[in-house]
Amino acid sequence: MAITCALTTEQLNTLYKHLYKSMTSSKDAFDVMNYMRNLYSAINAKSATPEDGPKNAAKFLQVVPRLMVSIAINDPKIAINFDTVRKAQQTFENTDTGFGSIVNTLEDNTLELSLEALGTIYQQRFTPTEIDVDTAETRDTEVIAKPSNSLILLFKR
Repeated sequence: MAITCALTTEQLNTLYKHLYKSMTSSKDAFDVMNYMRNLYSAINAKSATPEDGPKNAAKFLQVVPRLMVSIAINDPKIAINFDTVRKAQQTFENTDTGFGSIVNTLEDNTLELSLEALGTIYQQRFTPTEIDVDTAETRDTEVIAKPSNSLILLFKR
């Protein structure tokens, strides 16, 4: 889905003020990704429907890296990681893949990924396989039981 800046002037001004206040109140180097993740989550949560959340958040977040650069350049007291901002700007402003990049980068899907990863690990490590004792290679495995018909149940490590 291609996106372009769909914010009104009033929305841009409000976003700029919020970003400026956040960047200037930061005592340490401004955490670019943390700010964008928090903003994404807040907009996503306040959207009318769950389907609208990512779209609304992406509309706002597309322009945030460009605003960050503008603010940081004009206020030398603000410390940010320009490489992180530049990378976000390049991916977020891509007219063909920007929407997906914003959602994939900022969506909080750590729980889903963790559960999926645990399932994969469980499948890989704890799925018993039967092998013929005479032809089996047993490195990286451990013997769990020895059934009566010369087959050994093994678990991969």
